[in-house]
Amino acid sequence: MKYNSFEQTGSNGTEESCIGSSRVLQKVVACSIAMLIICVVSTPSPAASVTLGWDPSTDPDVVGYNVYYGPSTHNYTNMVDAGNSTVCSIFGLVIGATYYFTVTAYNELGVESPPSDEIVYTVPPGTYRPKIPATSANVTNGVFGFDVRYDPGQEVIIQSSTDLVHWVSISTNKMSDSTLRINAAATNLMTVFRALLP
Repeated sequence: MKYNSFEQTGSNGTEESCIGSSRVLQKVVACSIAMLIICVVSTPSPAASVTLGWDPSTDPDVVGYNVYYGPSTHNYTNMVDAGNSTVCSIFGLVIGATYYFTVTAYNELGVESPPSDEIVYTVPPGTYRPKIPATSANVTNGVFGFDVRYDPGQEVIIQSSTDLVHWVSISTNKMSDSTLRINAAATNLMTVFRALLP
């Protein structure tokens, strides 16, 4: 078994070392995938999130991946379709709770591979904030957009700044899903955005 380690800084400023196991997933139409890591998205709130990542399948018939998780071993009560991405963030996790994760690959007909080896993760104590993935930012037809990710049902305040000193609240949004798309007119000024809790 191969292990990948990472460190996280907790809300109290201490660093914690964590280990995620990395094992080869079983085949779907003669392909295998490997679990790389479980990374904590340490970012303060009543719930937490985790990000899973894995190696892409080399099989040309694989078109996507499903992430399954639940409260006990082999009891997966939730499924997230990661599409063709090899990274998936899971939101709304209860602080202090233990979760069991597995990943399957699927082909165009929806036929899934056997599940990967299970990864067990206990959400550490702390506080967690909304996140804005850098990869979600883009400009299309003069409109700048980005995603805010957080727990459904929670309020998030979006602020902007052109000098990192003075911040202006541009909206307060109640998350109806775990991802909220924010769009703003693109300008020639460098503008920084952040997401805060009320």
